[in-house]
Amino acid sequence: MTSDWAEPRQSSDERSRGGVGRRKGQRQERSYTPQRDASRKEQNSKAADGGYAKCMAAGVRLLAGREYSRLELANKLSRRFSAEAIDAVVAELVSLKVLDDERYGEAFCRSRVERGYGPGFIARELEQNGLGTELVEALLEPYQEQWFERALAQAQKAHRPKRRSLQNPSDPLDDAEFVQDDAFLDAGPSASRDDQVDDQWKERQKARGRLARLLARRGFSGGLASKVIDQVLREAEAKAGSDSNFD
Repeated sequence: MTSDWAEPRQSSDERSRGGVGRRKGQRQERSYTPQRDASRKEQNSKAADGGYAKCMAAGVRLLAGREYSRLELANKLSRRFSAEAIDAVVAELVSLKVLDDERYGEAFCRSRVERGYGPGFIARELEQNGLGTELVEALLEPYQEQWFERALAQAQKAHRPKRRSLQNPSDPLDDAEFVQDDAFLDAGPSASRDDQVDDQWKERQKARGRLARLLARRGFSGGLASKVIDQVLREAEAKAGSDSNFD
């Protein structure tokens, strides 16, 4: 004989919650499903593709203007795009030969050499932009025989000693940073020969120091700069002597 009373049957949802129903207003956690995860991945992929496309367009525009190194282009793009997009774009541009460190280095060297910079300055700039030491040395090799003439041209342009015109002593002197003061010319008739020689030596040392600092800033070595300065000062003194004899 069976009993008239029977325990109410719990639904599957109630059994999964330990028999306790969800209270009103209580947030129900969303369970994992393969469909939901696939949808999320698809949305992330679309967002990533959009960032990649914009990053690629920006990189191509930059390269249309001039050559870039890989590091330099990545730094430029990092202002607007994610690291993932930049890495993908740089890799793609390199594979397409659109972005090339060696080609960038060749263009950079040509530009800086023509503007009067020496190997030290150029090497520092290239290494800061991500080029390796071996590549930098190979890029500078074709210019090894030119450094003296390049440095000489810069020093000759900078060193322009002038005397005040006897016809118009009030004329201003050009290139004040590099012009000798010519104090011995203003010493007057009472100045002794020794004083004039001493003043000339001081002016020569001042000129040497100015030229040495100039060439160092330009990236030329100290040994090369010393040879260049000696030649520039000899030429200037020879010219000054010939002008004096002509007067």
